[in-house]
Amino acid sequence: MMAMILVGQLLTGHKPFERNNTWAMIRSHLEEPPPDPRIHVDMPETAAEAFIQALAKKPEERFASVGEFVTELRRACGDLPSRWKGDFE
Repeated sequence: MMAMILVGQLLTGHKPFERNNTWAMIRSHLEEPPPDPRIHVDMPETAAEAFIQALAKKPEERFASVGEFVTELRRACGDLPSRWKGDFE
């Protein structure tokens, strides 16, 4: 999950649950659904859905691996830049 938060921050330039203080951030992280990343950047809907799925509250609703997430992003956005390619399984 933490890796997906970092990926989200890299993709959007923002933390998924930005708040004014630590307690508000923790509460939003625990209680609110993941925000749509398109509020910060323009991306295909399928890529936004993959990001939201990666941050799902229930582990069984998330991708089983980073590799699955990268595969879904590739499908959603076309091939990623060559520096992102590699064995993520």
